Amino acid sequence: MVPGKAGKERKVYIARWKQDGKTREKSFSKQKEAKDYARDMEARHEQAGQSSVASGPAKKASFEELATLYTAALEAGYDGRDPLEAQTLRTYRSYIAWHAQPQFAPYGDCRAITAGDMEELRETLTKKVVGGEKLSPRTIREVLRLSKAVLAFGVKHGYLEAVPGALVTLPPTRREKAANKAKKDEGVFTPAQVEALLQAADSLAADKNRQIARTWQLYRPLAYFLVWTGARISEARGFPRSGFDKAAGLIKIRQRAAEAGEIGVTKSAEGRRDIPLHPDLVAPLEAAMRLHKHDLVFASSAGTPRSYHNLYNRMLKPLVKRANALAAANKEGGVSVPMLGFHAIRHAYAARLIAAGANLKQLQVWMGHHDPAFTLKEYGHLFDDDGSAAAVMARMALPSQRGKSMAKGE
Repeated sequence: MVPGKAGKERKVYIARWKQDGKTREKSFSKQKEAKDYARDMEARHEQAGQSSVASGPAKKASFEELATLYTAALEAGYDGRDPLEAQTLRTYRSYIAWHAQPQFAPYGDCRAITAGDMEELRETLTKKVVGGEKLSPRTIREVLRLSKAVLAFGVKHGYLEAVPGALVTLPPTRREKAANKAKKDEGVFTPAQVEALLQAADSLAADKNRQIARTWQLYRPLAYFLVWTGARISEARGFPRSGFDKAAGLIKIRQRAAEAGEIGVTKSAEGRRDIPLHPDLVAPLEAAMRLHKHDLVFASSAGTPRSYHNLYNRMLKPLVKRANALAAANKEGGVSVPMLGFHAIRHAYAARLIAAGANLKQLQVWMGHHDPAFTLKEYGHLFDDDGSAAAVMARMALPSQRGKSMAKGE
């Protein structure tokens, strides 16, 4: 049973299957659909595992067919990865559509694609003009990257022997390198900026304008929830009352609201997690739940999940604006806040966990990542190595050696 519209519960059936050693799941409204899907996915991935080591002649398939199979696998969750979001899939499919070039039209047998074809694709894309402008290096690079991914998928599942030649690519320009570094450095709120956002939420909830204050009686707890849980905005939009376990000191993430507002299971099996309840979150959550009787804590007046776009425009933008207004009014101690997305609050939570001494396993579990390697790749640069190789070597000393070092006063 999961929350439905107007606070009523509805029954769903969960299809679960094994994939790459992990348990995956998807919800359906009918039991038969769930059973059929689980059976189909189990068979598909068992077959995929066999085909990846199978020998013999490659099967015939067009590039278009391979691309369709590849994106379908990404949608379900492939090769140990989380299932891709609908928006990301649409972007991938739009990039793959650029393959409709002369050398691939009408795609034909992928076994006939050569390294020369890939080179020609790059040249075609480099010269392509859309709306009076050439394609950006980033777009060309993404198209070529997905070419390799689709063909590698074909190799793994027995559709062709090997990816033809070394895939051509484009080196990043200096401007792109600088932009990527800036994005990585600036795509997260600092602790001071996070605190400024919470102060802005407090200010808006106490605004002299009654309408603004009334609106922020709910937006304020949502801001606190994002700051103290690091939850994805989809998880916050679908967060139920039952997820607030004050007695156990936990925030239980069990579901999320999709783009269109449907309540479903978390992004991945690992997304279903328990997060330690921070004391500063208790009062705001209790205040939010006193405002209404809906099951979803941050529900609309109708009890349904709030629209992502409305939250971005009516909550996040005013929040940043008020934070900067407070900073301007207090020039010496005020902190200005950049206009970043909701995900920057999640990244800030991870950075604060690391600064507080959380280990890699805790970080992976509390962030809901499927793989610690992904967590390390995403946040590894934030771990402090003490800046001293000697300090690391000293900490590696065996117990008997530590005793000798202490005796010498080292």
